[in-house]
Amino acid sequence: MNPTNFGLFRREFGDIIVDIRDGDGSGQPSTITTTRKTIQLINDQHISVTEKITPSGTVDQFQHDWILAADRYIKFHSESHPLDKRYQTPTEPYHIHHSGQFSSLNRLSNTAHRDLFTILEMIRIHFLASDIRDQ
Repeated sequence: MNPTNFGLFRREFGDIIVDIRDGDGSGQPSTITTTRKTIQLINDQHISVTEKITPSGTVDQFQHDWILAADRYIKFHSESHPLDKRYQTPTEPYHIHHSGQFSSLNRLSNTAHRDLFTILEMIRIHFLASDIRDQ
């Protein structure tokens, strides 16, 4: 997978993106091997983005964490867990964590949301559905 093009995202998702800044909440800035960004969304939500970049320039692992509120999140991750099968999903290494989980063993499979573009499209649809529901 190619690294995220944040300039494209700012243009393509300008209706839901308020700002994009360096840093993913870990206190560390982006480096040549790791992209760290925070995408501020409407409705006081944000996405914490961490992408590990290989020497050939592709994304090796990602963490795209959609933070809806202080205690509510949906995290899209791609790190593999080859040593402990209990942590694996049928879509290994792709999986989803959510704030309703009781432990790291309760991960969801992730068949479709494996890049930030797809995740932002899903979030846009969520916002649209919420607006329709609230009318």
